[in-house]
Amino acid sequence: MFEEEERRLAPMQVSTVALGAGHYSTQLRCQFSDCPEIMQVELTARGVAHASDYGAFDSKDARFFVIQYLQENGRPFSTAIHLLKEDMYAKIGLALRQGDPHALFMLDREYAPFYCKDCKSVYCYQHMDYEEVWDEDYVVGGVDYWRGQCPYGHHQFVDH
Repeated sequence: MFEEEERRLAPMQVSTVALGAGHYSTQLRCQFSDCPEIMQVELTARGVAHASDYGAFDSKDARFFVIQYLQENGRPFSTAIHLLKEDMYAKIGLALRQGDPHALFMLDREYAPFYCKDCKSVYCYQHMDYEEVWDEDYVVGGVDYWRGQCPYGHHQFVDH
């Protein structure tokens, strides 16, 4: 962990592109000095297919994807969050187009597990120092939640 005075953060680098009608992809670079890691999120409108779909049913809702960021059993995986509120697609789309991970985090912290609201910075999984916490009654399923802290000691929590 580093002291506040020792901050060595790179400038925020966020890039959003439209991959097609109703499909956005955003990449964010870890701001920890000299870290090359890139985080990626994607947004699809209702009815728009995604590469991870198994069938047409998967695209019935608008969805938000956090690509290969969180880990389960030490392996990165992607999460798909179905956006059931009609206005969430527009709100998330605006945050992505503006390159604003803080706005994304304020909509729902699960949309931006790579963002530290105290530092106002983006960090990779390793620099967030996340650890998997499994449910004590685990029989079937996966991680219950992740906890960690950014390089400057601000506590992080992501529910599953």
